[in-house]
Amino acid sequence: MESEEQSPEYVEYDSLTGIEEGVDAIVAQVHSDNWKVNFEGMNGLRRLNKFRKTEIVNSIGEVIEQISVFIDSPRSSLCKLSLILVTEIFSGFEAGLIPIVAKLGNLLLLKSTNEKSFIKVEANKAIRTIAENFYSVGEIVEIYRAGCYHKSTSMSQNAFTCLMVVLGKIPEGEGIEICLSLENCARQSVVLGAKEFIKKLSVSWDGFQGYLEGLEESKRKVIEGQLAEKGRRTSLRDTIKAAKVLKKVNSTDCLGN
Repeated sequence: MESEEQSPEYVEYDSLTGIEEGVDAIVAQVHSDNWKVNFEGMNGLRRLNKFRKTEIVNSIGEVIEQISVFIDSPRSSLCKLSLILVTEIFSGFEAGLIPIVAKLGNLLLLKSTNEKSFIKVEANKAIRTIAENFYSVGEIVEIYRAGCYHKSTSMSQNAFTCLMVVLGKIPEGEGIEICLSLENCARQSVVLGAKEFIKKLSVSWDGFQGYLEGLEESKRKVIEGQLAEKGRRTSLRDTIKAAKVLKKVNSTDCLGN
């Protein structure tokens, strides 16, 4: 762990200044054996992302492996800055970033759960930002869907919260299909949340009945059974967890708080 006097200072996004260095110089800093030079290189990438977005998209492949290493670094300051960079890079959709965001998905989800609190805060910002802007990327959706089955309760909940963000942005029918795929999840809070999502669509989506009638019989019966459920006994804890997850989807708070 670094002492306070050893740790470089963080620069807020709004305080990032223009950049004169070329991409090659920044890439070299990122690949340096000196972690403080790495720190400067990451800030260089942040400035590049802010002022010359096309260049960061074109060059991200040269540094993505190092960014992954820094995210997993025991040096918390370097880890935190790397997560801040990821959030900033993925704050808007860019087709050229799709292969990169898919590579980072599982690592970020892991960091959102098994880390110091201030690292989890930044990791949760990153996964939420990715869910909001890269919801159309199949690999990302699958990472969050699969994460719902994780043995860690916290990771499962974080993954489901991100998945709900995705479901609010993709076509309704696709969202229902994903919810049906969670039917056998061991986490009852996930199952309840998925059912609640379908129930809300049955009221709010004008095309719901037509969609339901067009489904194969087995899936239609599952949904009809869910909609007909009344008074089914579930644990209060699971009900509360499901309600909290759905509430977080519409919240600007960080996940896991």
